Amino acid sequence: MVIWICSAVPKQSRLAFIRNDGTNTNPVWKFVTDYYGYLSFDSQTMSPAFADIDSDGDFDLFVGKNLKGISFFENIGTAEKAEWKLIKNDLVNNQALRRVTPVFVDIDNDGDLDLFSGSQQGTIQFYENIGDRTNPQFSLVDIDYLNSRVRLFSTPAFGDIDNDGDLDLFVGNNSGGLNFWRNMSAEPSFLEKNSALAHKTLAAPIALRNLPMPFNPGSSIQYEVLKDTEISVNIYNLLGKPIVKLLQKHHSKGIFTTLWDGRDHYGKEVTNGFYLIRFDAGTGAVSHKIMLLRQ
Repeated sequence: MVIWICSAVPKQSRLAFIRNDGTNTNPVWKFVTDYYGYLSFDSQTMSPAFADIDSDGDFDLFVGKNLKGISFFENIGTAEKAEWKLIKNDLVNNQALRRVTPVFVDIDNDGDLDLFSGSQQGTIQFYENIGDRTNPQFSLVDIDYLNSRVRLFSTPAFGDIDNDGDLDLFVGNNSGGLNFWRNMSAEPSFLEKNSALAHKTLAAPIALRNLPMPFNPGSSIQYEVLKDTEISVNIYNLLGKPIVKLLQKHHSKGIFTTLWDGRDHYGKEVTNGFYLIRFDAGTGAVSHKIMLLRQ
């Protein structure tokens, strides 16, 4: 374990390196340099993060800056002796954000690292890795993730704090204390409970028939409407983020089919993985988990 500190000098900022010469359980800290890698930045503030973004066995370096997003340095050396090459000076250049604090986690369990970042505005941004584990490509999904405004200078961190197999979210800010969001996606029978409740109360006059699993964009979704009602059908990811609305119309009693081509509301193909299909009708709703797998 090492400590990384940002230090400011006139007209530039640098990374300080403090190495752990002890062990994981008994750290002994040694100051090494306040000019790590001879890297300097034209930025008042910096927030470094390390992640093996290309799955080559060593950490790459990302530096959140006061302006112009995140600088990406690939480690072209080794895990023991890093050598940094600037790949992009604006990995996710969002001019509206200041003082970006990046963190990388595989939030959707698809084998690659996604990107979250805090900001001076106190919001969290979520960028999905729509590339793969060796060739990342980040696409902005939500500029205000979970509507998690925490005053100013949000700093996110993820960890499985309750040991239930999923990542929970902690966010610091400039006012002290921590904000905590528990990830409910792995809660036992979480989805099944909600679906069962809708059926039990007969609030949602809908029943799914012959839902293909795994689902591919060529499969049809068949459902039965038990009485005349207005119905909307939507696809969500497991974080609850809307992906696309499939339909919204008035149905009479009968059996119907609809299709999802595996694209979001922008017409872009989504990655393989698990999604929720949700039927809303009248005062109730029915949700089912589906696995998208292109053939």
